[in-house]
Amino acid sequence: MKNRFLNYFASKPALVTLVSVSLLIDAAVYGIITPAIPTILQDEMKAPVSINGLLIGFYGLGVLIGAPSISYLSDRSGKRRMLMIVGFVVLGISSLGIGLSKHVYQIFLARLGQGIASGVTWCLGLACLIDIYPSDKLDSPISMAYSGFTLGIMGGPFIG
Repeated sequence: MKNRFLNYFASKPALVTLVSVSLLIDAAVYGIITPAIPTILQDEMKAPVSINGLLIGFYGLGVLIGAPSISYLSDRSGKRRMLMIVGFVVLGISSLGIGLSKHVYQIFLARLGQGIASGVTWCLGLACLIDIYPSDKLDSPISMAYSGFTLGIMGGPFIG
């Protein structure tokens, strides 16, 4: 069952769809959560305003941790697709964690998890496309992936 599931994502159209949807959701979640941070921190958690920027920065720290770490791991293991799917699941779990956080440290950990998952999604998503498309045919799949990201950036704030 596991191999059949992963083999499905070996097809070019399925992989482009997975990467595009992953980047769309990643960007949409970012666009939903970022504007809500002051409300969550100040209104619900009564945290000082001074930590808002720090929480935004934790996402970047997560990307800084996630992207090179997962790149190293995926190069060594050769299991990009599975790691990409795991990153997508981690993004969902950490995003739920933000909504369920009752304490400031919990929201910081969830935001760090979002950043790590985002680094995974971006690095491995684009690497998967590069792996299965010849270099002279990469324009379209990468454009599709970035279109997913753009739709997420545009739609996230409207959803949130």
